[in-house]
Amino acid sequence: VNITSPFNIDDYYVNFMEKGVNLGTKRYTSDINNKTLIFTNLNNVNAGEYINFTLQVDNNLFKRPTPFVYYVFLVLSLLTLPLFIFSYIKNKDKEPFISAIEFYPPQNLNSADVAYAYNQKVSTRDMVSLIFYWASHNHIKITINKDKSFMLEKINKLDDKHKKYEKTIFKDLFKAGDDKSVTDEQLEDATIESINSSRKDVKDYFKNEKDLINRHSIKKARLISLLPIIIILLNFIYNGILSHNLTSSLFMSLILIVSFLIFSNLFISISKNNSKNKYISENKFKSILLKSLLLLIYIIINIFISLYNQLSVSSTIITLLISIIDIVLCGLIVSRSDYGKDILAKIEGFKNFIEVAEKERLEALLEDDPYYFYNTLPFAQVLGVTKKWIDKFDKISMQQPPFYNTYYPMNDIYAISMLNSSLNNITSTVSSSAYAPSSSSDGFGGGGFSGGGGGGGGGSSW
Repeated sequence: VNITSPFNIDDYYVNFMEKGVNLGTKRYTSDINNKTLIFTNLNNVNAGEYINFTLQVDNNLFKRPTPFVYYVFLVLSLLTLPLFIFSYIKNKDKEPFISAIEFYPPQNLNSADVAYAYNQKVSTRDMVSLIFYWASHNHIKITINKDKSFMLEKINKLDDKHKKYEKTIFKDLFKAGDDKSVTDEQLEDATIESINSSRKDVKDYFKNEKDLINRHSIKKARLISLLPIIIILLNFIYNGILSHNLTSSLFMSLILIVSFLIFSNLFISISKNNSKNKYISENKFKSILLKSLLLLIYIIINIFISLYNQLSVSSTIITLLISIIDIVLCGLIVSRSDYGKDILAKIEGFKNFIEVAEKERLEALLEDDPYYFYNTLPFAQVLGVTKKWIDKFDKISMQQPPFYNTYYPMNDIYAISMLNSSLNNITSTVSSSAYAPSSSSDGFGGGGFSGGGGGGGGGSSW
């Protein structure tokens, strides 16, 4: 043993023991010769006796050689941080997001498409909004009675401007009746599975050139997430050599590597599914809170494994910092595609117009399109701003469209509120006939708008 600092003769003692009994300390001589302790036994050690040698030293007395793997770990760790920063700067979304006021929703997208393009998910109620979308395209006539019962009449089949899944729902909807019309009572007894199954078709529409997410950014994020694995592995090899228990250390490193990959992919997935929040502030706090919770869980796992495996504090801190920085940057690199940002800008622009529209502008739009309000209502529904849209048309006279046959004439906001209440009933009835219940609280059932008077609203909005 190489001794790196001097010690005194009084810093140690030797006991001769037999069956736990101290036989005394005067059976040996000792001397220190140039950092070497020389111990000489004066008597034979009898059977059953043993020697208990105790040396009091500080932690720095004995020098252990540092494994070469530690220097490799240190160099790679120092190189990884600037590599992460460089990768983020190179791959982050540099295109500014500009959202201008839009008077209409995006062209060539129905209301269910807009719901998915905006939220990257589509609910059963979003799918039901297609009924009113079809009515505005003169394919369905909606008759609403005083007691809020209703009937849907087929005016003509959907043309090729409508998607295949729309035609499937349209066909199944009238199958519940006599193929020409369907009532609320007939829909209550029907099960229209295509309403829910078509949600996947909406998602599949946004693929390839219409992909909302930049798939290249996801690949880059996943590739970058592999770098800390090397650092984690070297850290455990280094500590395994020091503790003379390399097998156990490698097993624990495997657990931490798997945990790291799970959490980094969760971050990428959250960033992908909530990419809208990178450009607009809606629900951004929820996304940050969820990611912070995941990081906290990952830190706790790291601490537990480090304490269990008695890892070096310094190497553990370095590994933890690198992995956390990598996880965060992987989420930041994920971005929308150019198409996805363009569609998001148009949808956000239309939603902003709904919230700030002035009476004069709405009256001008109604002059160009007398049914502008009814044609845009399905889109206001899926964007969760139906009440605001209805309120904007207070005291604005509008023509009743031919595709609605209602008990109340559509010439003032009160009548529109009655229509809103009745259409909410249509949405609830058709949604309940779907194969599975909707998990969404937006739209007709969640806008918080209540129609007053006679027909009475249900605290909901179309």
